[in-house]
Amino acid sequence: MTTQYIPHWEHPDHIIGLTFKSAVETAKEYVPMLSEMADVVVVSYHGGFEVDLDTLEPIDVNEGENEGYALIKEVEGIDVLLTGHQHNVISRVIDGVAVLMPGDKCRYLGKITLQFNKYDGEDSWTLVDAKPELIPTKVEDELLQEEAEYLAPLNNAVEDWLDEPVGKVHGDMLIRNVEEARIADHPYVEFIHRVQNYFGQTEISATSLFNNDAKGFPENVTIRNILNNYPFPNTLAVVKLTGAEIKAALELSAEFFMLDETGKIEMSPEWLYPKPKLYNYDMYEGIEYVVDVSKPVGERIVKLHYHHAPINLEEEFEVTLNQYRAIGGGDYTMFDSSKIVREVNIEMNMLIAKYFEIFKGVEATCNLNFRVVNGAEYY
Repeated sequence: MTTQYIPHWEHPDHIIGLTFKSAVETAKEYVPMLSEMADVVVVSYHGGFEVDLDTLEPIDVNEGENEGYALIKEVEGIDVLLTGHQHNVISRVIDGVAVLMPGDKCRYLGKITLQFNKYDGEDSWTLVDAKPELIPTKVEDELLQEEAEYLAPLNNAVEDWLDEPVGKVHGDMLIRNVEEARIADHPYVEFIHRVQNYFGQTEISATSLFNNDAKGFPENVTIRNILNNYPFPNTLAVVKLTGAEIKAALELSAEFFMLDETGKIEMSPEWLYPKPKLYNYDMYEGIEYVVDVSKPVGERIVKLHYHHAPINLEEEFEVTLNQYRAIGGGDYTMFDSSKIVREVNIEMNMLIAKYFEIFKGVEATCNLNFRVVNGAEYY
């Protein structure tokens, strides 16, 4: 099974004719039938948990995206539950159900050992124990070393491809502090905007730093540098938005931040758990704005200018952003597919390489069009 939340981020053209139902309701239909046919029922679910498994406190703001705990509590007959989606590391037995979630990036191999007994006079096997465990994926034993040697030529070919040069940066486009790059404009972020605006043929662009591993670009840029900084195969879409819708999107992104007890700007826990959602915080180019984190949620955009004058909230603007966001992904309900006016159906990481090919060397520039402040710094 997969999460029912897919229509909230997938392009409608990709899911024509498909219906996405609740995993719980689907399991209630199928698990009883499977229990009649099998000695053990294993549910593989691309979804996570809507509660903290230790405190049972709700942690999922997107109702229905993750239903793992409801599967355990409401569906009789599940023996093993294999989960994912949230990228957490889980190996435990919950109410008699063996549960695994093996993180991400192949950090762990999930393994569940099932023990059965077959009693005299019975035709079926009886499950008496299920032991979940996570095995770190390290090449240590002899068998894995043999496999690694067998795959070495393919791996070396991939490594050579990743190290192919694609372009040159004049100036400093390295990210030394990714958190600071989210609260004030950075040359790497501005470069991504340049690429998006060029291929989208717009003045305004929105993008994210998708994770905390982003390092920006060195002087000599390779395919590896591009993929490490822009890991998702996003395509681009141009949407037509009113100034009010742009402001609403900025207000939602502004919820990313909070102030600690000393007044320091930091990431809000709601964007960190149950999994980090760094990709849902957008930064904009082509407008000038200030986010004041000391203000209440929904009132944090204290400056919003276009061409150095207050933006007209009723005027329409074309904005280039990734397709995930363009259809409302990340609970950006002010966006949807009806607002898309054109698309660039080439993956963004390929567009970055193409931009380097077109312009040869690129300059590391930064116009400081936005700031995130704690109030006192701005007034």
